Amino acid sequence: MNKKLKVIHSLIKVQLKTERLVNHLMYTMIFFIFISYILINNLITETYKLEISINIWDGIFSIITQPSFILFIYLPVFLLATSVLISRNNFSKYLIVRCSKKSWIASRILCQLIINFTFSLCYFLFVTILSAVNFDISPKWSDTIMDSQSISMLSTKLYPNNFVLVMTPYKALIFSFFGVFLSMCIITLLRDLFMEFVQNIIVANIMTITYIVANFVLFAFPLKNLVGTIFAYISLYNVSMIWCHKFSSVALSAIPLNMGLLSGFMFISAIIVFRLIFSRRMVIAND
Repeated sequence: MNKKLKVIHSLIKVQLKTERLVNHLMYTMIFFIFISYILINNLITETYKLEISINIWDGIFSIITQPSFILFIYLPVFLLATSVLISRNNFSKYLIVRCSKKSWIASRILCQLIINFTFSLCYFLFVTILSAVNFDISPKWSDTIMDSQSISMLSTKLYPNNFVLVMTPYKALIFSFFGVFLSMCIITLLRDLFMEFVQNIIVANIMTITYIVANFVLFAFPLKNLVGTIFAYISLYNVSMIWCHKFSSVALSAIPLNMGLLSGFMFISAIIVFRLIFSRRMVIAND
């Protein structure tokens, strides 16, 4: 057991030191910070026109709870950036030959989880800094977002405020962080699972992005059957968007927040177990 753990640890270190991966993640982070800067500036302009007062939390949550950014820019771009990690070059084939297939898969899964957590933590930190620089710092929600009767207006200008009456800003930020982190894990691990079967990174990415697009379609036009119910629990909206849940004030979904995160964790666990049990052996032409 100790020998296997050492092998997995060594494989993780080798993968994390991949130069192309580091460069891709660095450029991706710069791109996301640039997009966030634009969103912050647009928010400043919009609130100035409306003559409303907001603070640091409004700046943060207007970005991390925006589906058009998180689901259709942040997640797909991150998916493509980490594709280099599973490229089957000669060096990776050599490692697979020298160790067991399951040790390689376990190291890949753990490596991806480490990357997802670190990247999302750094991004949330940068978003917090951007908001702190541009808005007033306060430990509480702004008076504007606390207006329970303004949800329709704030949904389009800021973000749905159905959770602010039952959660503190710090608690909401933590839940949002883990929601985005779990969503990153879902798409990257799902991509890796597809890769095991199709053996083509482009096709695997297309299949994963199709799943992301299906989230939007089934959220806009939900199915009223068992398939629709199951998909509602494993959808990226349910996992990553804190407002897309049932709260005591306003219910934009029938799924409670804790159940949303739990279903996301269970979906990830199912992907991992399925990959470990049913993954087929690679055909390696050269040692």
